[in-house]
Formats: sequence, structure tokens, C-alpha cells
Amino acid sequence: MQFLAIHPFERANGKTARSLVQLVLQHRQLIDRKIPPLSLALALSPHEYREGVIATMKNLERETPNPAELNAWVQFFATCCARSIEEAETLRNRLSTLLADCHARVGARSDSASTMIIDALPGMPVFSANMMSSYIERSFKRVSVALDELVTASVVKQITEGKRNRVFECPAVVDAYAHIPGFQ
Repeated sequence: MQFLAIHPFERANGKTARSLVQLVLQHRQLIDRKIPPLSLALALSPHEYREGVIATMKNLERETPNPAELNAWVQFFATCCARSIEEAETLRNRLSTLLADCHARVGARSDSASTMIIDALPGMPVFSANMMSSYIERSFKRVSVALDELVTASVVKQITEGKRNRVFECPAVVDAYAHIPGFQ
């Protein structure tokens, strides 16, 4: 709330504040990794969120803040966090099932470039061959061969024309993210 009160940037103060919440929760070891859809859960109730921020800031400016009003904001925020956790768990389960299916379709060794690319897809569902080569630390040639294998197995598809500067996507991973409420 203090960050929002000083409003240091012309734009994106809310997004920055929500990112700071993630960092504070991690620093206090209340969570061990980011909860991806926290902003999305808040965005599902934009009026309630905006009104809650304004009311809480006004409440905190009083000589004696009203605890009931503060509790209402904490309750709203906690509800959004719980919704975010549920959505993150759903996404994690969906991606885990998806990756297992991809691994089964390809049947590659655990140290192969194909396996490494599949494991990287949740964090990089759209990528170029060069990007993936750098990310998994394998040669461009090995990654290109693996990508051809993954295209044949319908794990990824090429979304650009030609052989140079190819860009790929994993439609199933993109779809998994698209099913997060508020993400569309």
C-alpha cells in the first residue's frame, strides 16, 4: 500500500506493487516460488481491487485506522491469493500431464536435446531455434534435428516460413496458459 501511495512511476505502479508482494512473500519464506496468476486473480475483480486500494490508503492516512476496513482489504487480498494458488496448481498439473504426454510421444533419452526442449516448453512456449539452443546449451545443429523430431511428433509446430530463423510454438502449452481465468 505504501508503494501505491507514493505512486513513483507514471504507469504500471499496480503491476510493480503486485510483483513486490511476490518478492516480500518469498523473502519472508511464505512461498518458495512466484504464484504466476496473482495479478490475474486481482484483475478478475478490478472494481473491488481499485476501490479496496483507495479505501485502504485513505484508512491508513487517518490518525487511527479502522481495523475492520483493513481486515476487509486483507480478506479480499487473501482470497485472491488463494484463487491464484488454485490456478497455479491447476496449471502445474495441466503442464505436468502435457509434458509427460510429449515425452511419451517422442520417447527420447533423458539427456537428449528433444527431452531438454520439452522440459523447457512451459517457460518458453514460443521460441526460435537460436533461443532454444542458447537456453538448453546445445549446438544449433542438435537443436535443429531435435526440433524436426518434435514437429514430426506434433509436440511443436513451426510458425514461420522457410528454413532460416525458424520460430516454433507449442500450441498445447500456449493453450494451457490461455485457460487461466483472466489471461485471455
